[in-house]
This record gives sequence, structure tokens and C-alpha cells, in this order.
Amino acid sequence: MTYRTPAVAETRDCPPFTFDEHILRRWGRLLEAFCVRTDDQDFYLDGYLVRHGDGLPALDTASGATVIHVGAASPARHWPMDRWARTASWLEAAGHHVVLTASGAEAQISARVRRTVGLAPDRDLAGQTDVLSLAGLIARARLVLSTDTGPAHLAAAFRRTLHYAVWASAPTLVGPPARERNQCVHLAWQLRRSLLFATRPGIAPDLGRRGHRHGA
Repeated sequence: MTYRTPAVAETRDCPPFTFDEHILRRWGRLLEAFCVRTDDQDFYLDGYLVRHGDGLPALDTASGATVIHVGAASPARHWPMDRWARTASWLEAAGHHVVLTASGAEAQISARVRRTVGLAPDRDLAGQTDVLSLAGLIARARLVLSTDTGPAHLAAAFRRTLHYAVWASAPTLVGPPARERNQCVHLAWQLRRSLLFATRPGIAPDLGRRGHRHGA
């Protein structure tokens, strides 16, 4: 299954790709083109927990934690490390049990945030979670903070309260569905689509002007 690619003649009958629609509709349209029925309302995973008795792996040190995912596949989507550290420090002071997640490749970033905040080593789970254990952690989280990457989408699907730091893509196109946008609070966003997959972070926006709640 693929979108139309001009350089590949065999894809001429495939659907075109565009960034100008919500990500759920984009992928749903691709599946429907190959006779796979989709339902835009079938977005949530909390029903999975009911049907399967919460069969996701549990991390003993992190149940009910506030999860901060400090990385993203492309550096352009990263939030500045010092801001994650300040945010984590504030949350800890407010009584949250902060746990950091990241990929193994982002372990240095996560470790620097942990050391800056003064968290114990077991609060840093960078490179220690697979897909199911990460999903289990997020499903049981008190709060999730993330850039535009997988954990943010998991948080929305599990109906967790999500704080979303994004500026390389429009939150209206990659965030939770419109009916759930009051669940999503954006710490910052600035549309710089050309930077979406760039190897260098974009310039951080001024939070005093751009930070806002994206809700009803």
C-alpha cells in the first residue's frame, strides 16, 4: 500500500499524498483506496483496556506518573532541552511523579534533563520501553507531555490529558481529532512545515506570544 509517487509508474492508480488534511483522514483514505474499511470515530484505545483487562505491561516505578517524552524522530520536532528541564522541575515541585521517556538514540538528551532536574536514575526510561510497555505507561499516566510524535498520539488515543509542544507541523492536522481538542493543551506551536523532517531543530517561538490552549 502506498500513495502515488510520480517516479514510480506502478503507483499511478494509488491515491495522492497531501499534508493538507488531518493525519487520520490521510491514512484512512489510503486504506480505503485498497478496500480496507475505516471509521474515523474508531480512534480510541481505552476500550482495548476494558476488553483485555488492561493487559498492557505495567512498569512498577511509573504507574500514575507524569510522562515527559523528550524526543522525536527528527530533531526539527524537538522541544529545547532546557525547557523540558524547567517544566519537569515545576511539575516535581507541584507534586507530580515525573518519568522521562525517549528512544535509545535520544538517551543523552533524556539523561541531561534528568540530571538538570535532579531526578533519580530510575525515572529515566530512555531506550527501555518497547511499544507495548510504552503504551502501558501512557495508558496509566496522570499527565503526558510530548512533542509531535508517537507518545502524543497514544496519549490522545487513551484519553490522557496531553500537553503538546509542536512547531514543525500544524496541531490541527496532527493533533487529536477536532472533537477532542479540548483535551490537548499546546505549550507552543509555530508552523514551519519545511522543517518537519529536518535534521536541525527550528528556532523556538516566543511562548509569551504563541503559547495557547487549543480548545473549544
